[in-house]
Amino acid sequence: MRSLIPFELLTAVIYGYLGISLPRRTASSMIGAVHFGIVVIACVVIAVAAWRGSRWVPKIALVLVAWVGIPSLAMVAGAMQIMHGLVSPAVPLAFTLSCLAAVCQLMALIIALRHLEIRSAAV
Repeated sequence: MRSLIPFELLTAVIYGYLGISLPRRTASSMIGAVHFGIVVIACVVIAVAAWRGSRWVPKIALVLVAWVGIPSLAMVAGAMQIMHGLVSPAVPLAFTLSCLAAVCQLMALIIALRHLEIRSAAV
């Protein structure tokens, strides 16, 4: 499970940067900051637990993948808007970082699925 550590730490760094760079003027931006904070804390906890070899790491990594998200068609649509110049100049950097974090979580998903243990129920 130690192969999961770099992807989780990179996701924590990216989401930490995105969370710090958000303006804090409205309630929705504060909710976004809380979202980024939860992701950063979860990524660090998963990385430390993976380093220590905890058995629950694959399951909680799957929960984090669901929370953060993996690459989807919404990202393709966002990329098309950026290419056509329909957004402000600051958006491409944030979008690129979000895509990088999503790819990190995709790799974490693959690693977690490979290490997931499914036990049969006692009959």
